[in-house]
Amino acid sequence: MPQDEAGLMQFYTEASGYCIENFKDEIEWARKIKFEDTTAERFFTEYVWTVLCSGFKTSIAQKIMKKAFVNGFHPELIGNQRKRKAVEQGFGEFPIWFDKLKTLPEDKRIDYLDSLPYIGPITRYHFARNIGLDYSKPDVHLKRLAERFGFEDVHKMCGLIAAKTNERIGVVDLILWRYSERGQPQREALVQENHEAL
Repeated sequence: MPQDEAGLMQFYTEASGYCIENFKDEIEWARKIKFEDTTAERFFTEYVWTVLCSGFKTSIAQKIMKKAFVNGFHPELIGNQRKRKAVEQGFGEFPIWFDKLKTLPEDKRIDYLDSLPYIGPITRYHFARNIGLDYSKPDVHLKRLAERFGFEDVHKMCGLIAAKTNERIGVVDLILWRYSERGQPQREALVQENHEAL
């Protein structure tokens, strides 16, 4: 299937408008985050967030995160034993992990993240994006979009949009994910309702 760049850019324009209207603070955060500004504490917070989000809806991860970090750090409130164990290990070792990451060349950092407990070949991109490394996460939503618009992978699709819009790849990723996860399905449902009403 040939790449449909025009269709992709039209989709991205819609997605961007929706997300700026509904998730402006999150988009602005993604635009501002830089790896060189990331602290060890921020690294640990984003590590925990990535671990909690793995396989869970964002809303569930938010509830767990709030419970585990209210009035100190309480990993015992994380119900999933494997996630709890990873977070406890991270709490003890995150300064070492972060120092190691900072010493690596840029092109080696993504592979290093994959070596951390409960971080895998897809979640490493989520974690990387959230600590200011400019990557897209090849999750199910973005993989479907890449296929729909004829791209062999998510990274090339997001890279093309980033180049055409002068936006960070991580921001493009966030906009496409948010719109696909929340906006696009609602839009399609409204279109279907309108057609049925005619």
